[in-house]
Amino acid sequence: MSLQDILCNASHITLEDVLVQFLKSESHHIAGLSGEIQQQIANCLSGEGSDAVAATRAYFGPSASDDSPVYARLLGTRSCKNYDYQHAELPIESLFTFGVNPKINLALESFRWNIKEFALQAAHCFPDEFPNGGSVPQGELRNLITVVASDNRIRGAEVIDGFHRAVALILAGERSIPSFVVRSNE
Repeated sequence: MSLQDILCNASHITLEDVLVQFLKSESHHIAGLSGEIQQQIANCLSGEGSDAVAATRAYFGPSASDDSPVYARLLGTRSCKNYDYQHAELPIESLFTFGVNPKINLALESFRWNIKEFALQAAHCFPDEFPNGGSVPQGELRNLITVVASDNRIRGAEVIDGFHRAVALILAGERSIPSFVVRSNE
């Protein structure tokens, strides 16, 4: 089944669903934030009133920039009002990224940014990034956040959050990975 067919049958979600998932996946970084921001995020994750947009902006802080693909695509200058949000199981062959960190980017580029090929052929070269193949995420933390271009340009799903999780799941033998898909309608 093509990626386009998968997305045609995917369930629709909201921006808030995507942002809550992002905050859950970043929970290990939240301890270093101020108590007020930690409380705002905790309220958002528990459903006690704090809105996901405000909590995510607080997570990134006042100096947030488009250096983070998640911020840029969901809240920053590259965001747009014409997005559709979906949840779908994406085939591992469709996953790519345009950068993780300088150390990994050179290897990724040699695999045309394809995460599956990188995972199967080069992840072992980065034991500090993927010790023992990486920790295999469980439950909701299995979800990635991806961006897919408009229908006439679909070539794959760009992972903007969850690269290390994707590699660990691929190395564990997964053939598809659940993803919160941000789809441009422009």
